[in-house]
This record gives sequence, structure tokens and C-alpha cells, in this order.
Amino acid sequence: MYPTVPQSLKNPVFIPDGIQSILNACHKLYPTQTNPRQVMAQVKFWLGGPHPLDYVTIYHHEGKKGLCVSHWHYVSMGLSDLHGDGRVHDRRPSSSSSDELSGFGFELSFRLKVKIGGETPPLWPVELLQSIASNIFSSRANFKPGDYITWNSPIDKSQSCILTQLFIIEDPKLSEIQTKVGRVSFFQIVPASMEELNAAQSWNVMGVVDLMRESILTGGPYQVCDNGRTKTLYQINTTAMTIIKQRLKSEGNNFSGFSTECHWFDSTGRDIRSLTPVDLLQTGYDSNFASSSTQLVYSYVDHPELKRIREITIALCVEAFLLLPLVLRGRLQHGRHFTFRSSNNEIAITLVPEGQEGTLVSPSIPYVAKSCWLQMYTPVSLLDEILIVADNFYSEYTPEEKVNLKDLFPFPKYSLILRIDL
Repeated sequence: MYPTVPQSLKNPVFIPDGIQSILNACHKLYPTQTNPRQVMAQVKFWLGGPHPLDYVTIYHHEGKKGLCVSHWHYVSMGLSDLHGDGRVHDRRPSSSSSDELSGFGFELSFRLKVKIGGETPPLWPVELLQSIASNIFSSRANFKPGDYITWNSPIDKSQSCILTQLFIIEDPKLSEIQTKVGRVSFFQIVPASMEELNAAQSWNVMGVVDLMRESILTGGPYQVCDNGRTKTLYQINTTAMTIIKQRLKSEGNNFSGFSTECHWFDSTGRDIRSLTPVDLLQTGYDSNFASSSTQLVYSYVDHPELKRIREITIALCVEAFLLLPLVLRGRLQHGRHFTFRSSNNEIAITLVPEGQEGTLVSPSIPYVAKSCWLQMYTPVSLLDEILIVADNFYSEYTPEEKVNLKDLFPFPKYSLILRIDL
């Protein structure tokens, strides 16, 4: 599936600038590894193959005392524009290549601890990077350090592996480079346990990663993955839970949005997902979706297509519903809005806290839609009522039990119904 690259391809007569620039950046870190291991997609993505990464190059880091253990360093090629001729990534017009991103503007990296006697790097990290890259291409997600991916599967596909979630950080040694077609950063994938993801969701990813950096057992400063790790951050660092709770109470969390399955119904009872562009225009919704959760301010005069809604039903999947306690305590109780956005980026629901200025909503106009983007005014009294429901659901829910996906939670005083849905 992923053959190693023959010598003739490792040293071609012409190497595209995008590839050469990445190789040069890696060569600065590993100057003696002039012929690194390299894995290639058997059929290139731009020739109809299923794998978007043309290559994954693998280097060996001998380790540094106090910083990192000996490990394999995997670096992808394909999320940035390797060829600059439009075969994969469209070129955006710009006055200078320094003003634009090359492709998505980043490549992925991964660091894996070398096992005793392990002379050959495993290929499962290559498959992991290819899977992540496929998700990026299909969702067009704008990844950045500090984000997380709810992977929900052992990274090495073994039943004993506790690392089932993923964090994104800047690669600690590979800095941003400039190519002829734009800038490329290197984002490192850091595996985490479900417990560590919960901590990151309640506080923030980089705060949790900083705690993980304190011990080689949880990755150390370079965040080297040990897929054989059997203990979580809380078990290795017994003060971590107290630190996170204290920081969360004083700071809140920094997640302004979450990609999930969500939708909403207005007072007509029609599911927003079922409306066609013509329906949207006829019902007062326009078809221009505001994609950024930070774009909260619109003028009713400048945007007559804004629609006030009297009664609303909001449907969230189980995963999103389980996040409500973290969202309400970590964001809204600190005066910060939060957006649930559908995985296809077509629908968004922004919860606006009491006292936030410059938004579409207010106490007298609590629900306003612009296209498929809904803003919901969430006063403290409503927030407290939702927390009671969400806390009860969180405490009683177990993945093994079948959940009634049509459970309704009415809040009649606020003309609101929350619903658990697919």
C-alpha cells in the first residue's frame, strides 16, 4: 500500500520546489541523513489515488537527555503545494508569495518513540497522517496549533492503546519556511487519551500540552509519542487535575467553536437542513453563510435578510450535548460566546452570553438567523437551567447504553427546546 521510494525517485533530475523546500528544512535538523526513509502513495492523489500525501519522509532522532527519547520523526508532503502548477492546489492571486499560503499552508509531523531493538520505523503513523490529511481535504478544515481532533480510535489500531484522541501543536524544531508558491508551517500531531482530551476541552489544548511536556512519560518537551503508554497525565502528574481546575475557574477556556453534528428548527417546524436556496430566500433566510464565529456584528439596516425567530428547537448530537457543561462554564460564564458548527460548515449555532455587546441578539430579540447561522441569546437564568439538564445527562450517560436520540428538553419560558439528535 505504501511502498518505499526507489533510489531513482529519491534523486530525480528535477525536484519541485515545494518538495525541495521541505527536504531542505529537514536537512538542517538531520544533516547526516542525506538518504532518509521515504514512503510514497502508490498512486498519487492528483492521478486519482486515494491518499492525498505524496510522500512521508522519516528521520531518526537520537534523543537528547532531558528533552526527548530516541524517536522517529515523520514529516508529510502534500498538504502544501508541492508542484505549484495547480494539479492539487489552486493558486490564489497575490502580489508576493510571502503574502500567501502554499496549499493549506502547513504539513503534518509526528514523533514516535523508538522501541528497543526497533531498527525500522512502523508504518501505522504514515496511515494515521494520510487519514488526517484525507479529512482535511474533504472538510477543508482550517487547522492550527491548539486545536484538537476527536479521533475516537486507538492511534495504532491496537486494543491496548489508550491514545485515542489527537492534539495539534507547532513542531518544536521545524519552523515555518518560505517556498516559491507560499508559506508552509509544520503542525505536529500529538496523541492523547480521552481523559486528556476532556481536560483540554474544559480548559485548553496548549495548557494541557504544557503539563504533558513536564514529563518524558507524557512526551516531554518534544512531545514524542509512546503508543505503549499505559498511564494518563493525571496518573503521572498528580497535581495536574488541581492545576487545570484552578486555571479553568480563573481563566475559562479558549475554545470559541466546535465542529459537530447540529441543526435547528424555527417556529414553522421546518428543519433548516431541508431548506433549498430558494426556500431560504422565500422564508427570509439568505444563502450567504457567515463562516466565522467571531463575525457576530451585523446591522439590521445593512442586512434586511436577517430573520428574527420567536420559537426555536436546537438539535445537538450526543457528543455535542456532553460538551454543554464545559461550554457553559468555560465560555459563557466568562462572558465569551461559543459556536457549534456542522461538520460540513453549512449550519452554525452561536450561544451569546448575557452582557456581550455588538451582537445580533438581545433580551428582547433572543433568536436571530442569517442564512443557516443562528445566534441565541443566553441569559444567566437560561444558562443555569440548561446546566441542570446538561449536568444530569452527563452524569447518567454511558456509551454502552442506548440513548433515546429524540429526547426533548423544553424551556418554555424562553421559547426554546433542546433536542438530542444524530
